[in-house]
Amino acid sequence: MNSHKHRIRNRKDFTTTQRATSSAELCKDTNGHGTAVVYQLIKTCPDAHIYVAKVVQERHGDSVNVDRTAVANAIMHAARPVREHGWGVDIISMSFGWDNADRPHWNEGGSNASTASGLNNNRKAPTSISEAIRYATDQHVLLFAAATNYGLSRKNDIFYPARDVNVISVDSQDGDGNPASFAIQSGSGRTKDRFCAPGIGAANPLGKETLSGSSFACPIAAGIAALVLQFTRQSPLKDHPSIEQAVKNHQGMARVLRDKMSDFQIGREVFKILYPWKLFGLPADDEKNRRWAARAIVECLKNEYGEEVGNEIDWY
Repeated sequence: MNSHKHRIRNRKDFTTTQRATSSAELCKDTNGHGTAVVYQLIKTCPDAHIYVAKVVQERHGDSVNVDRTAVANAIMHAARPVREHGWGVDIISMSFGWDNADRPHWNEGGSNASTASGLNNNRKAPTSISEAIRYATDQHVLLFAAATNYGLSRKNDIFYPARDVNVISVDSQDGDGNPASFAIQSGSGRTKDRFCAPGIGAANPLGKETLSGSSFACPIAAGIAALVLQFTRQSPLKDHPSIEQAVKNHQGMARVLRDKMSDFQIGREVFKILYPWKLFGLPADDEKNRRWAARAIVECLKNEYGEEVGNEIDWY
């Protein structure tokens, strides 16, 4: 990972039960999970700028606890524009989840209130992740989250926040395009797109042992979305910011991933296996290929938002 450190532009500890005692302690990864997650994103989208938010506290050795207040504050800070002292990110990837959703409400004051400064003087800090997700969506930030590693052994087969309507849910698949054995479909997942990215036998930057879980599939899916976003910022779409804005909406990006970058197995249609080369498999240095991919993206957006999308583009 040392050769990729320059890609990490900022990092911050958002946990409430422990604070770093020095810069060396900041966002220290004691079990390697966060490092492995970042590694998958870096390898998928080589030009991405990475911001790391620590939201997990270790307990009793390898046991971990996701600090939900930290998650909410991290989402808000990541989505907040740079001019308001946030990170101003385009995409948030969350490799964690739990059975129940958080009830929407706002903190009336206390130690968390200052984290919302820069929104407006009346906006209070979120104590629920659902409120933070809503804010990020309003800022046109795409959110991805790991679906589950437990199948039907838990109440919900899609965990929260992946279950949120504004979050793109990511399951694991193996190298042959088969959904993981723990990506099991039941009632709670039937109405939501479930995208699958490689999460079985994932590369481990800290050792020879491979890793498995939707935690490692999630940043790969987010990296694929980053490639789509990066493509819209290049010719022939770079002079049409409305296209970029459309794919920065949850519905627009999901439509591109679903219609042009994925496929499914008969009998398991709910799982959309991501194949990014379906859109970007031709040499990118060929102008004809770039225009074909650009038109494919615009076609998806027309299907989602209406025929007027992209009508101003001269394709000849």
